Amino acid sequence: MFRKISLLFLLIFSVSFSNNSAQSADMQITAKIIEPLTVVTSNMDFGTIVAGSTGNTALAPMTINHDPSERVVIVVDSQTKTTNGINLVNTNGDLLPVQLSSIGDYPVGNIHWLGGEHTSFVGNNGQINLRFKGIINTALNQKSGLYSGNVTFKVRYN
Repeated sequence: MFRKISLLFLLIFSVSFSNNSAQSADMQITAKIIEPLTVVTSNMDFGTIVAGSTGNTALAPMTINHDPSERVVIVVDSQTKTTNGINLVNTNGDLLPVQLSSIGDYPVGNIHWLGGEHTSFVGNNGQINLRFKGIINTALNQKSGLYSGNVTFKVRYN
């Protein structure tokens, strides 16, 4: 019986010893550096508009510089969005709708995608050139006053 216990002890010790042997694995670490994004835009100013006039137009350029090998996501948002643009607001809370569209490297028929994302792969040396066009058509009974609003363009790599 002593032999069976010794043999069993030796077997358990051998199994335990073999499980404690050192193991190793290599991890490769890489990093890809890309150019930072920059977004430059100007304000859109319609100037003075007479109530009842139509086709009042203003333009505002926007340039996005990015790494040409990467996809860019453009998110457009406004708290006063409509189905085809935004509403400007005066100090009394009166609204003035502005239809928005873009022309350039990344044209969009209208800004029905306010609040949505658009992904674009641009190979133009890492630059997207846009020009946003706004159109205001006023009613004869449009309240007078200074109307304003804003649209936020958020740009990130996909």
